[in-house]
Amino acid sequence: MKRLIPALLLAAAIPAFAADAPTDDTVVETHAVATPDSFPFTIEAQILPENGYRLKITDKQTGKVQITSESVAPSSVGGLKLADVVGRLADVSTDYNGDGHPDIAVPISGAYGNTADELYLFDPATRQFKPVPDGKGFAYDGNVKVIRKGCVRVEYKSSIMDYSQDDYCWKNGGWEMLRLKDTKAHRHGKARRK
Repeated sequence: MKRLIPALLLAAAIPAFAADAPTDDTVVETHAVATPDSFPFTIEAQILPENGYRLKITDKQTGKVQITSESVAPSSVGGLKLADVVGRLADVSTDYNGDGHPDIAVPISGAYGNTADELYLFDPATRQFKPVPDGKGFAYDGNVKVIRKGCVRVEYKSSIMDYSQDDYCWKNGGWEMLRLKDTKAHRHGKARRK
């Protein structure tokens, strides 16, 4: 019995210490992201410890809450500034995959210390924003811009001094890279016959 009481006291004290310890889910700061009145969701950027953040997306219609996975701010920023995240999220009405629904581009770390976009595409069946499935995304992380309905251009740093860009279109539930057909013939009109 003498050995049992100290063991029970120790076991009771451990959860109390664990509850006081900060967790990865500790929100350091929260800021509402401005959205158009017609946008059916509210978005909050939540700053987490160690330069991380996530988004809290609330459906205005159902009240259902979605929290994105944690992202790490680019190290080149020298510490995450909430204004940087919120500024990059200012336009949440862009339809990247051409399905008629607005999507969200979340700033993440790209190559060589640059920022890049991770897309969360709206799924009308679940009314949630989902990341692109593994193996169906872009070859390189970079800044994403719509070039026409359902097609985007990804601009990324390909080396310490060079930038590159790739074009993709959304087909069959994933991004497919566009390939140029005989660029020499397109540049000079019809190919010359010898």
